[in-house]
Amino acid sequence: RSGYLKRHLTNVNELTLSPPLNITAETFTLVTAFCYGAHLELTPFNVVSLRVAAELLLMTGAGRNDVRDNLRNLTESYLRRVVFVNADYIKIVLRSCLTLLPESETTAFLVGRCIEALTEVRDGECVNEFLEQAVILPAGDFVVVAGAVQQRFPRHDLLYRVVDAYVKFTQEHDGEITEEEKVQICNSIDCDKLSPPLLLHAVQNPKMPLRFIVRAMLQEQLNTRHSIITAADAVATSAGHRNREITQAERDSSVTLGSLLQRDTAARQNCRLRAAMDSTSSRIKSLEKELEEMKKLISKESER
Repeated sequence: RSGYLKRHLTNVNELTLSPPLNITAETFTLVTAFCYGAHLELTPFNVVSLRVAAELLLMTGAGRNDVRDNLRNLTESYLRRVVFVNADYIKIVLRSCLTLLPESETTAFLVGRCIEALTEVRDGECVNEFLEQAVILPAGDFVVVAGAVQQRFPRHDLLYRVVDAYVKFTQEHDGEITEEEKVQICNSIDCDKLSPPLLLHAVQNPKMPLRFIVRAMLQEQLNTRHSIITAADAVATSAGHRNREITQAERDSSVTLGSLLQRDTAARQNCRLRAAMDSTSSRIKSLEKELEEMKKLISKESER
């Protein structure tokens, strides 16, 4: 039932399991019993280790139709029928996933699938709780978790908050994290998927690596330009509409007090919009200047 064991036990009687196989003695005992036909009692506490073992030991049972003869199918069936429909079970499985990173995600995408399942059962607090636990992970494992979250959420506000908390935690507790690891972690955040307040926070966040801050600045600049264009189109449309109304009123030679007030209101609105556009334009110039300084700093860092 195991392609890995079959290959390594051919013509030998003994086999020593060693890294990269992240399998405990307890899990291996269950797997061995399963290989000899014993009944396997699956629970939320052991299903992750067995699901990972099924991949590492090549217990995929290609060509077997009976789910009971295939450890991968057996554990997958249990996850879908029992775990992914119960928030309490999902939380147990997620905690198991943390102890088996990166294999729990790289072999069966269990971290991402559990987070997605929690979202479907509308238990956002559990997602937050899990991600708070992820803050204490080594950088390499946290990259895996961040990548899983990146793929499962249409918005990245939660991911940004967790990454920010992780970077802050490692700095305050003298954690071993390099600049390149910080860059790799921050690469999981799509600045286009951040809300305006968090995008602004990212631009002004000194804990984040310089490359990420530059990306955030560029995205804010794009958003600002889009806002200006939208506002300008709205002004042009409004002005054109009101000009047509005024022209029609003049043709009728009956300029009423109401039309005069309407024209005055439109003029004031246009003035306010122009002032807002001037302010935004000034902000863009300031951002462009800051961006140029950032580029010079990056260039100097690269030359060292």
